[in-house]
Amino acid sequence: GNLTISVNGTDKDLILKSDDGSGGETAYLTLDGGEGRVVHNVWSRYVDSARILIGSGGDLALYHDGTDSWINNANGNLLFVQNGDDKDILFYCDDGSGGVTPYLTLDGGEGHLTVQKEMNFADGVRATFGNLAGGDMAIYHDGTNNYHNHYIGDVYFRNNANDKDIIFQSDDGSGG
Repeated sequence: GNLTISVNGTDKDLILKSDDGSGGETAYLTLDGGEGRVVHNVWSRYVDSARILIGSGGDLALYHDGTDSWINNANGNLLFVQNGDDKDILFYCDDGSGGVTPYLTLDGGEGHLTVQKEMNFADGVRATFGNLAGGDMAIYHDGTNNYHNHYIGDVYFRNNANDKDIIFQSDDGSGG
């Protein structure tokens, strides 16, 4: 049958304690009857491929398969929400020299997205601007040529810097 451990007092907790690794005692897990929650008081370790499943159907899984780490959403949208006032969401990655650096920032204080590292679009992948259905403007490289396509309105090249020019340059036919 089942093993049932219960606390009958109102707003009381069930606390699992053990040695803390230095001769003392610490609470490892608390079933908090007053708050109606489970409190993990120390680190939890899940072995490779063991999953943390969230949702009644286990729709969101977090796990490490021994090589890669996964956040796998099987149902609905996967939302990243930052509710901190004027706070950011940063995406960090290896910087190529043993450290990490932000590559992409959703800047809540300034209200825009910033890219801290070079962004590369593969051949044939368009960067579009304007209308989401097809873009009012697209820039891309097809592996041979570069394209700036404009689908609506006029095209303006403006330089608002004082005493500066707009300069178009091309090869002079001799490599210069």
